[in-house]
Amino acid sequence: MNLLVMPKIEVAKLYFSGKISREQALEVFKTPQGIAKYTKKLGYSYKTHIMTNKGFISKTDSIWKEHHQDYMENKKTLQDIGNLYGFTDERIRTIFVDLGFERKSIEKIVKAREIKYLEHYGVRNPSQAKEVKESKINTCQERYDKGNPFQVEEIKDQIVETNIEKYGYKCSLKNLDIKEKAINTLKLKLGVDNPSKSKEIQEKKKKNHKEKTGYDYLFETPKFIEENKKRGNPAQNSIIQQKISNTNLNRYGFPCALQNEEIILKRIKTRLENKAERIIPILKNIGYELLESYSGLETKEGSKHLKWKKYKLRHNCGHVFQDDIFRMPRCSKCYPIEECRSQLEYIIENYIKELGEKTEHGEKILIDKKNKKHYDIDVFIPNKNIGFEINGLYYHSIHNLGKNNINDKQYHSKKNFLAKEQNINLYFIWEHMDLNIVYSKIKLILNKIDLKIQARKTIFKEISKEETNIFLNNNHLYGSAIFTKAYGLFYNEEIIQVITYLKTKDTNTIEIKRSASKTNLQIIGGFSKLLKNSLVEIKKLGYNKLITYADKDWSPDPYQTVYFKNNFCFLGDTGPSLFFTKKFKQVFSRQKFQKHKLQKLFPETYQENLTEIENLALQKIYPFYTSGNWKFSLDI
Repeated sequence: MNLLVMPKIEVAKLYFSGKISREQALEVFKTPQGIAKYTKKLGYSYKTHIMTNKGFISKTDSIWKEHHQDYMENKKTLQDIGNLYGFTDERIRTIFVDLGFERKSIEKIVKAREIKYLEHYGVRNPSQAKEVKESKINTCQERYDKGNPFQVEEIKDQIVETNIEKYGYKCSLKNLDIKEKAINTLKLKLGVDNPSKSKEIQEKKKKNHKEKTGYDYLFETPKFIEENKKRGNPAQNSIIQQKISNTNLNRYGFPCALQNEEIILKRIKTRLENKAERIIPILKNIGYELLESYSGLETKEGSKHLKWKKYKLRHNCGHVFQDDIFRMPRCSKCYPIEECRSQLEYIIENYIKELGEKTEHGEKILIDKKNKKHYDIDVFIPNKNIGFEINGLYYHSIHNLGKNNINDKQYHSKKNFLAKEQNINLYFIWEHMDLNIVYSKIKLILNKIDLKIQARKTIFKEISKEETNIFLNNNHLYGSAIFTKAYGLFYNEEIIQVITYLKTKDTNTIEIKRSASKTNLQIIGGFSKLLKNSLVEIKKLGYNKLITYADKDWSPDPYQTVYFKNNFCFLGDTGPSLFFTKKFKQVFSRQKFQKHKLQKLFPETYQENLTEIENLALQKIYPFYTSGNWKFSLDI
């Protein structure tokens, strides 16, 4: 039969039923991704089915239990079972693990292997045998003139090509399916998504290290401590610095690699491609569909700059247009530029409308009688007297001081004050903020959260640094921050609310550094329970005073904050908060670019006679100011 003239859906059916080979299918579909498009259409999924030379077989099919039983009773070997489906014994072993069969089968395989390897090599793993190690190095040296195959450029290129063909990425671990499979395997074997989180692995590492050195960790050993003292910081050693310069001169023709034109281009290209890989999965979430295959970047000939290709996109309104995906695409039909409103402003307004609220734009005016000025509100909800300001980093940073009153560092603080005078709660949304967290906060402000949990149903516990960082990076607008102690509320063994504390210069005072609950979830009485229980632990550490700050951008009224409601004393306004933005993309805290750090950070451009802000402007780093914080304290 001539497969090339048949409808692709029919060819897919033949392949998935095992009637034609993969090679024959690839003649029609060209790539594995082309075949994969038809799996869902035909009701198959690699999560629920296994592709064999006999077609797709469901993971729930009783045949796999029968095969496992035969193997456990020594009626068949793994290879015998593999031969039935065109698999190796390793593939069958993986299938047994994926299907969640008891660990006995794994233990049996491992034990049989260990006995075999002990007989042949005297060790449990052949890679540990001296003759195997030497044989590998010699073979590699003979074939490639290198001791390690991963040092061979030809092999590196081959790996990249294979990964792109199979998984669509240079590194297979960037493929979401592979990531998910790796995580599922770890969860099945160890009950965690990362081996370093497993208490079993942690204890095993400690035990092995203690047997070898007498200490739990390497950095505790006297030898390590002594060598570290002698060594100091290698980057500050003049001999090492000279060696680095010489290596760079030999390789790139400059003492610093980043002075080389080729390296500059490669660095920019890699950074933009990595950003693209992160952006492509997000497109669907913001209502855009990519209508053509992603094919990378265009280089602008004779220039250090790279131009991003324009791709054909479809917005969920049905409009098809071309735009780049390096930035957030903009549907010209739904978000016309001539109205002088940002796309983010449209997105926020549409989201609020979807929640059932009526909005106004530019109709509510805040009047500053003293200075004879007026300000409008980007998105206003008249029946609730709630407003939202949507701030872009370019127009709201001080890169053109004096050209616009928006650049005044008091601008947002003043707007907050004027709104409060007119009984309006005004909130400030910045373009660098995580939209999922912003949406959750808007729902909370408008009392639209559907999922609510009573704090009495939760369990209070102290939590680890790793757990805290993961939670805050996913649920707090400013992510995690350095802390001394962290506590959480658990519901069904899941963290749903967190509070962190940081010690201050005053030995009797401690600060609440972060407080956050899970997005799209309201824990009624959650903060009160967290505070009450955590203060019991904090008192034991010798602290008798607690301070904290509430972000005015999201807490326009200090008397409506959880702090004031929990008997904190309101101390006042700290004034505008300073942040920095690099090229209007990245955001940094003020501590990052304090003037005494600038000479070390930017030795080539730093000028002592210039101010902090003037020095940073040479690096295209500009300040911007939020409306500031309310300060609170509590005697404990």
